[in-house]
Amino acid sequence: MVCVFRPATTDDLIFDNIGPRDLIRFSRTCSENYGRVQSYMRRAFRINPLLARYFTDTQISTFRRLQGRTGMVISGSTAVQFFHRVRYDDADLDLYLQREFRDEVMTWLVDAGYTLSEPSEIYSDEDEDEDDGDDDDESDEDGDNESGGNDLQSSGSRSRRALPLIYEPSRHPKPFQVYTFLGPDGIQKIQLVMAYNCPLETILNFHSTNVMNLITSDTAYSFFPNASFVEDRAVSLGGMHLHFRSAQRKYQRRGWVIQSNVSFREILDTESEFGAAVRFVGDNKCWTIPLGNELNRPFLYAPEASSWRIEHDVHRQLLFRFNILQSDCFRYTCLVDDLDGHLHAHLHDGFGREHGGKTDSRFLSIYHDDELANLVKWYRCHDSERETCYFSWAKLHYPGV
Repeated sequence: MVCVFRPATTDDLIFDNIGPRDLIRFSRTCSENYGRVQSYMRRAFRINPLLARYFTDTQISTFRRLQGRTGMVISGSTAVQFFHRVRYDDADLDLYLQREFRDEVMTWLVDAGYTLSEPSEIYSDEDEDEDDGDDDDESDEDGDNESGGNDLQSSGSRSRRALPLIYEPSRHPKPFQVYTFLGPDGIQKIQLVMAYNCPLETILNFHSTNVMNLITSDTAYSFFPNASFVEDRAVSLGGMHLHFRSAQRKYQRRGWVIQSNVSFREILDTESEFGAAVRFVGDNKCWTIPLGNELNRPFLYAPEASSWRIEHDVHRQLLFRFNILQSDCFRYTCLVDDLDGHLHAHLHDGFGREHGGKTDSRFLSIYHDDELANLVKWYRCHDSERETCYFSWAKLHYPGV
């Protein structure tokens, strides 16, 4: 086979119109094409050009260091644009943040020239249920936030423990608070979303799977990449709430097909993104793109420590199950799938061996998130029965498929 060399700009014009799966297939045709595709991927999947709409070059570097310190992630339509290699003129920058870091991030945005434009409004699931407005209402066009409302809870202390504590979240996702910031010219718009527990909990409660992506200071993750960016389809998790329907229509206009459920075969397919399985950030079903780690982060935010379980109800609609894991010795809260029944004891045992059961102020003055990430990864490697166990449960509930 003869490989014809073209300038990188020509490659960009061609590759911009080729889907990710076909790009990978093309890269396997010969070593030269592999190099060309890899070069294109490095140019196409850069976060700085997306952020240039909102910040200067100097501010972008500072912003990414701020992400590393606070565990703040980019999600919503900005992350969709990144993975889909498109630009939406009407999109906002959606930032998701653990509420303890609110003041630091809000101060940084004000120093960067942004103004808090309006107080956050308070909504709840009950408000949505009582809304009898027209289904065609497009009220969310003024904001690209993918979740269901805002929250009375904001920053402040919460009940935490010295040793790791795992507990089940409330049946309905906790509400959250949204702050809207406008740029100096009034055009740029940033929405800062305070998660009640952690950003990932909010993201897993988005209206549809195609927006379940997140970008940290050094890595981008898409949880359902094949369906979202190869097949242009998504599965709804939003129920019948008005806000969710309106947000889904927005993505339907952008080209996605929104399904209400998944097929029996997808449920039982161990390779399917929507199958009954334990998932975690950065697993082999994710699309993971390194963004470079030249920022020398002072704290280790490891989203890979978080996991959740995919279930399906009798109508084959998606359900995500997880517990909350937090402690005073962890800077960041994470999620663990509730099949990790022994993880609680494992973490206590691991920290007990390492630190002799210390819970004094000296021990708690240092965060141990890096140890948490290593312990969770070790646990996954040595407890592979979790996924096998759950797959057997799915076979029992969906026999004959």
